[in-house]
Amino acid sequence: MLKTFTVLFVFTFTTASFAQKQEAKYNDRAAEIQKEIWDNPTQPFKIKQVPPEMNNESAVIIAHSFEVINSAKSKLKFGLGFTQRITYQTTIHERVKINDKAALDDYSTLEYTKKLDLTFSRGFLKLYNKMDSYIGAKIIKPDGTESIVNTNEEVFTKNESRDMEGKLAISNLQVGDILDYYVRVEKMQEADNEVQGPYTFLMGGDYPMLYHYARLQLDEHVGVEYISANDAPSFKESNNDDGDIVLELIQKNLPKYQSTLWTSPLREYPYISLQYKFVTKAEDSYTHFNRGEVKHGFLSDDLVDQFKKTIESPASSLFNFYPLNLTENYFGGAKKMKDIPQDSIVKVLYNAWRYNTFCSFPTIDINMSNDINYSYANSLIGAINLSRMLISLDIDNTIYLVCSRNSTSLKNVMNMGDFDAIVKVTAGKQYWLAFDDIVTQFNEIPARFQGEDAITMEAEKQKNQ
Repeated sequence: MLKTFTVLFVFTFTTASFAQKQEAKYNDRAAEIQKEIWDNPTQPFKIKQVPPEMNNESAVIIAHSFEVINSAKSKLKFGLGFTQRITYQTTIHERVKINDKAALDDYSTLEYTKKLDLTFSRGFLKLYNKMDSYIGAKIIKPDGTESIVNTNEEVFTKNESRDMEGKLAISNLQVGDILDYYVRVEKMQEADNEVQGPYTFLMGGDYPMLYHYARLQLDEHVGVEYISANDAPSFKESNNDDGDIVLELIQKNLPKYQSTLWTSPLREYPYISLQYKFVTKAEDSYTHFNRGEVKHGFLSDDLVDQFKKTIESPASSLFNFYPLNLTENYFGGAKKMKDIPQDSIVKVLYNAWRYNTFCSFPTIDINMSNDINYSYANSLIGAINLSRMLISLDIDNTIYLVCSRNSTSLKNVMNMGDFDAIVKVTAGKQYWLAFDDIVTQFNEIPARFQGEDAITMEAEKQKNQ
């Protein structure tokens, strides 16, 4: 018993010692970042007064900056050879004047993910995938005195060894004060190479903004894509001495939104949307990101090509023909369907798809208080599935790629997920099939798509069918 106790004590002591070292390392890095950001502020982050005409505003953002630094280096990994270690450093820094209680409520708490560690280990192989966040806040009183908020007073809303989320109350903040705060996120990944973004920079917000600065310094092998929507400006592009891509944008005196109750900000206000990805030599031959280049403009053509490849792909995991089987059973078999009007077949097929998608419930963890499935379907997959089933029945159909009036416009899409899809069927008459939810009916176009532009693709019978 004594030996067991001794081993257990040593193990516990070692674990506690390691945790203390990690905490000390985190605190040292936090102090370095605080010194970096606050010791040499740019001129906009020194301002302590706002124009008198803005004193009636709920809040005034004196300065806001968003900066990204990305780099990639080759690392030798046991069993894998050379892999890429990609680092991302993102810093958001804001100085805001609080003029009323509504703004005070908005800024009285900072919430953030402090730590997320998804590092993979097996035997001698270890692939890093971890993120640490650091925050800082200080209050500037009307008389010019400054006080730094003690970040050690944070409250953890999640506190696990590899996943920590925190909340920091700005307890001494009052109306009339200036809050200067930042959030620094440092991320390191190996093997995984994800698309970063899209980051959206709206040219306006809930409060007027006197100064806005965005800067991205990206590895020379990164591919960048961005759009300037609704007459938004472009980034200033350059390269530093190491060949890194540098994108910068400076704006002044951005207005607040007048109202967003009946509009979509992405339709009404200028904005820039940007995404980037480190592109290896192997990926450069097939990815739509251009290695070492900045692509600025409309991306619709590239995305439509991706969608066409998905339609033409023989991969069975995307396709579900069960609704077609239900339809054949409903009419007494495939042979008997030859004598059935096509419009009747389409209506039954669509209802079979609705049944299969929305009217099946899991047998585990089901909430018995709900007797309706309130799920929304992926309209892109729904359109592909229905189109393929219709093709197998020799029924003409066209896929329409469209954007909701509540989201971005068709010409400003950034990813496949920005699209929705509906299908138009020609079976004697024309019918519309949408893939929203259980209450969307046959031949109904949801209101948010009505009057919108669309990209059309005529369905063709696949050789592999």
